[in-house]
Amino acid sequence: MKAEMEGNSASESDEEWEPVWDDVNQCEMFFSAKRNATRKDPTTLRTWERSLVGQKIMLFDIWDEDKRWVKAAVKKYNSWKNKWKIIYAGKDGDYKWINMREQHHLIMMKRDGDEKGDWCMLRALFPPRRNEEDL
Repeated sequence: MKAEMEGNSASESDEEWEPVWDDVNQCEMFFSAKRNATRKDPTTLRTWERSLVGQKIMLFDIWDEDKRWVKAAVKKYNSWKNKWKIIYAGKDGDYKWINMREQHHLIMMKRDGDEKGDWCMLRALFPPRRNEEDL
């Protein structure tokens, strides 16, 4: 695909959290070899970022020669690389992996997924700052 040729791939795989037994606390924990970290519940990490999956967006496509706003959808999130897989509407499965936080000026989304609401710039929807351990 075009996105892979441009070196834009975040890859389909995300980090792997393996269940492990914690002898000290006598409970199941999860370990990520990529992060070299153990967590009680890794699904609570980057919840806002994960909540964007499935959302419809408008993307200012600077990578296309027309450079215009196009309809797209957020298909996947890779928490290790902090990139989202953006699928273009009506372009036969074309996609890009982008960091939506860094490229927020190119993305519009409807607040709370409201179909009838107005489009707003993604930056306006960012959550407040979080603790380092939540990232």
